[in-house]
Parts: sequence; C-alpha cells; structure tokens
Amino acid sequence: MTKDEIKQEPYKAASPRFSLGTSFIYERPFRLSWQHSVETSLYYLYRNERKGDNKTKTINLPVTYGLGYYPNTRTHLQLSIKEQLYRDIANRNTLISDTRYKTKQEYRHSHSTLSLNAYYYVSPHLLLSAKAATDLIFSKYETKEKQPDDPRSDDYFASNSYLSWNTNIEFKATYKLF
Repeated sequence: MTKDEIKQEPYKAASPRFSLGTSFIYERPFRLSWQHSVETSLYYLYRNERKGDNKTKTINLPVTYGLGYYPNTRTHLQLSIKEQLYRDIANRNTLISDTRYKTKQEYRHSHSTLSLNAYYYVSPHLLLSAKAATDLIFSKYETKEKQPDDPRSDDYFASNSYLSWNTNIEFKATYKLF
C-alpha cells in the first residue's frame, strides 16, 4: 500500500472527550512510628475523533499499598508496591483505495512497581530525598480488521506482546523559599 492509496479524510474539528474518575486514599498509623497507606483510583476516558469516525475507550485502574516508617520528625521512609492496569478499545474506520476498513484495536497493559522512598529534612526549607524503583511492564496489543463492504473478505487478526523491566534511582534536593 502506497501513500497515494490512503485517502486522507478532512479534519473536521476538535475531538469531543468525556472523562470520569474517582479515587480513594486510606492512611492509618498502626504504631507510633509506622503507617499503612492504600490508594486506588478508577478512570474512564471516551474519545470520539471526528476525523474518520474513530472512537476510543480507556479504563485505568491503579492500586498502591505503602508502608511508611517515621523514626523521628525529620525522617520518613516508605516502601510501596503499585499495580496499574489499563485497557484501551479503539474502533477505527480507514479509507484505503476507495474501500472502507473497520478496525478494532485492543490494548491491555499491566505495570507493576516496587519502590523505596527516603526523605530527610535538613531544615524547614531544605528537603533531601532519594527514590529507588523497579518496574515490570507487560503489554498486549490485538488488532482485528474487516472489510465490511465485501462479504467474501476474511478478517485480519494480529497480536503482539512484550515484557520489559526498568530500574531507576533518583536523588533530589528541594529548597522551599516560603
């Protein structure tokens, strides 16, 4: 397929969007120096792109558990584990060589993070912090395509998955003016 075969449909206007989200945070001390923290959210996003009648629905669900340790008023350590799940469903219409193809794409994504954060207040204005985190990411893409005008056409299906592992370390100094 060449560039000339793909007909670009005119861009009509900005895409209407709708998003809805909710979140819940629970923090509870269980000893003098220790604290449990749980945070969860649920987000939904709907996009209707006027160019080509493309519609996308996204659902995002992150859940975090943290265990905090406060040995004194200047120091705070936190060990956290986070799992974040995404799902995208996109329905697209594409015009190629005077033939309209309907494509359904599904994207599933799992992102797990284990992190250790350390904070130390040198003074009321100066904060030193360090973070070490490791991420495990799994993604799966699926594409289904159909040529609706031709009942003899076969459906096209493609699937792709990947797994990645990332680690990062971060040091930061923050100075507050006020």
